[in-house]
Amino acid sequence: MPQGPSRRATRTIPNPNPNRNSNLNPDPDPDPNPNPDPDPNPNPKPEQARDAEAERAAAAEAARRQTASQLNATGAALEASKAQLKLQIKESAEIVGNLDDAFERAQDKAGRMERLLQQQQEEARKAQKARDAAVEQAAQSEAEVAAAAAEAEAARAEMAEAVANAKEEAAAALAAKDAATEWAALAEAAEQEAAAAKEEMRDAVARAQAEADPNPNPNPSPDPNPNP
Repeated sequence: MPQGPSRRATRTIPNPNPNRNSNLNPDPDPDPNPNPDPDPNPNPKPEQARDAEAERAAAAEAARRQTASQLNATGAALEASKAQLKLQIKESAEIVGNLDDAFERAQDKAGRMERLLQQQQEEARKAQKARDAAVEQAAQSEAEVAAAAAEAEAARAEMAEAVANAKEEAAAALAAKDAATEWAALAEAAEQEAAAAKEEMRDAVARAQAEADPNPNPNPSPDPNPNP
């Protein structure tokens, strides 16, 4: 059996390779110096601490990169949603403008129809007067006056129906305008929520970076006196 370590040394010499079993693998050429110089770094704890700190730093860097990648993807999605919302708001504004134009045209048409109806009513009253005068003047003109009154009545009914239709169209256009205005307000609120979500994501990344780097000095100085 090979001999164990020399007992002539006044202190135990640490093995520079702790994973090596000196009893199973003896040195075929023993050192002629029975008292070799001690290992200048017999305590590997600072190196292990540096390795652990490097591992933690690498894990923090990987987490930071993953969070940054997620933030970039989320930012791109938010920008795309923002652009889509702006496009929808623009389209809504165009729809509202078109509805305003249609409503104004409907109002103009209703005004013209109402003036035309008043004119027809005035003409009907004049025809009625002419009829009365014609009845007084001559019985043979009664048929012509009745025909004129019938035509005036038909025209009045037609104008009244046209005015009613114009009013319904104006009411429908106003309702469509209100709906489009409400939709535009909802789209603007969605854009504000998207901006708030982006700001929250930035705050989360900042907190993650702060939590991932708890030790501001990753390379502490080794103990100047490892063997007290």
